[in-house]
Amino acid sequence: MSHTQPQRSSVGGGLKGLLVFVLSFPLLFKALISLWGGHLGAFVGNGAAYGLLVLGGMLLRRGLIAEKRYAERPLAVYPSPPLKAAGAAVIGMATAVAAFAAAGHGVVISLLFGVGAAVGALFYYGLDPEPKALAVAGRGIAADELRAALREAYTRLDGINEARQSIRSLEFQQRLSAIVRQSQAILKAIEEDPRTLRRARRFLNVYLDGILRVTRQYVRTHPQTQSYQLEQNYRALLVDMESVCREQHEKLMQNDVDDLDIQIEVLAKRLKQEGVV
Repeated sequence: MSHTQPQRSSVGGGLKGLLVFVLSFPLLFKALISLWGGHLGAFVGNGAAYGLLVLGGMLLRRGLIAEKRYAERPLAVYPSPPLKAAGAAVIGMATAVAAFAAAGHGVVISLLFGVGAAVGALFYYGLDPEPKALAVAGRGIAADELRAALREAYTRLDGINEARQSIRSLEFQQRLSAIVRQSQAILKAIEEDPRTLRRARRFLNVYLDGILRVTRQYVRTHPQTQSYQLEQNYRALLVDMESVCREQHEKLMQNDVDDLDIQIEVLAKRLKQEGVV
């Protein structure tokens, strides 16, 4: 089984999100040369264009990151404001300022350069995502209820990933990664068929909350105790949770949760015995 770690959405900008910052360096260089030569007007024009390009690049990068996060969790994350469109507009302004103040073009030509740059940025980076409609009509699930449940579940998964990074044991990190991946598959199944939310609610509330709390408790306790028995108990619990997680996904696909409810109840009792729930 592969145990690759879940990647963070913060890397969503990638090299594409850094392109504008690279392209802005010549303007910074020209601004510094103008300042050194005592050309105040050229310094202000180049400096303003550089600042606007950096601002536009920041907006575009944040828009790319938000777009990636929304693509991963379309029903749990609301689309961000139109950051990419705003970034493209600011880049257009920067280009117009640079064409007028740095290159010496007239107002009309500078504006045309600005419009062309803004349109080019939109073509290259794309439009901001539109809100995804929820197909829950007639399924007994309210849209707000579905979004709230998914947001809470993803928040717990993020908490598990955060706690996982504080655990030194590679085995435990891998088991937690497997649990997170299986849980994400379950959430994707719920997104595709919101009717499964009813059947998965006990899993989301008991299982995910339990694994989050027991992992945080382990992270707090283990450095002080270095207890072999604590490690054994935590390992056994992770093994049980991996099994329940796999079976939850299978049962959801088969529309069969009666047996799994019993297993989750047993797991809940075990978590209670460990002082977690």
